[in-house]
Amino acid sequence: MNITTITNTLTISQNSHVTDVGHAFGPVTNIMDTVHIKKKGNMLNTLERYFIYRETLNGNHINDKLTVQRNPIFEALIRHNSLRGLHT
Repeated sequence: MNITTITNTLTISQNSHVTDVGHAFGPVTNIMDTVHIKKKGNMLNTLERYFIYRETLNGNHINDKLTVQRNPIFEALIRHNSLRGLHT
């Protein structure tokens, strides 16, 4: 998939965000990392929610931000990890 194909599948606001922020384009294997390997279930769902929440707070999540509700536990984890110099 090339940049033109990807750009044509995005909405105007998504396209603007991707262009303004400078997100990487290319094969998934080149632009994404595996964060955790878990079996399907509650643990994986919680990890997904955490990373979506974190990326939304950082302004990197291009989907509807109204679907992410405030989560004091995730905020505490983010604050704790940032104090320790961790990125996760």
